[in-house]
Amino acid sequence: GWSGNVEPFDSRFATLIPGEVAMLLGLFEVFFRDDRFELTASLQSSPMVIHARLEPQCTPLGIMHEVDVGEGGIGWFVIPRLGVIGQAVIGDCVYSLKGTTAYHDHNWGHWLWGQDFSWEWGFGHLSDMETAWTVVFDRTLNRARTRVLESTLALWQGESLFRIFSRHEISVRPTGYSTPSR
Repeated sequence: GWSGNVEPFDSRFATLIPGEVAMLLGLFEVFFRDDRFELTASLQSSPMVIHARLEPQCTPLGIMHEVDVGEGGIGWFVIPRLGVIGQAVIGDCVYSLKGTTAYHDHNWGHWLWGQDFSWEWGFGHLSDMETAWTVVFDRTLNRARTRVLESTLALWQGESLFRIFSRHEISVRPTGYSTPSR
């Protein structure tokens, strides 16, 4: 099943440390120290607590130039494969997170939701007996999805960034759409 919630908190309980990956948001904490992320999360509305260490297992990728979107711009940084050690406590059940993988990305810039842009994004982890493969795809478009602003397909083999395919090397063709009720 699925468990979780979106919980508001008073902005007085938010702390961001400039120049570091360090954030306290109510009962949530994220820090980057000793070459790994440390995450603690606790929900107030349901019995859920997570504590995990996430260690990068591949070279990060940064699209350091901002892509023009709407009346602003957006930049992007990704560490697409992290090894996870920790546990999640949900109700009376304790779940080990050892041996799982995670994904981290970060966007920055100045843009307004609802302006003339959209994006498509996805990632995948594949591990065979010899090599871990990771793939990340992103495509930024105008809101109508008729004009591509940026697209990237990146492939990692183990720790190493194996290949980056850029906008002119990628062809995307939709094969169907979901039709939501509203």
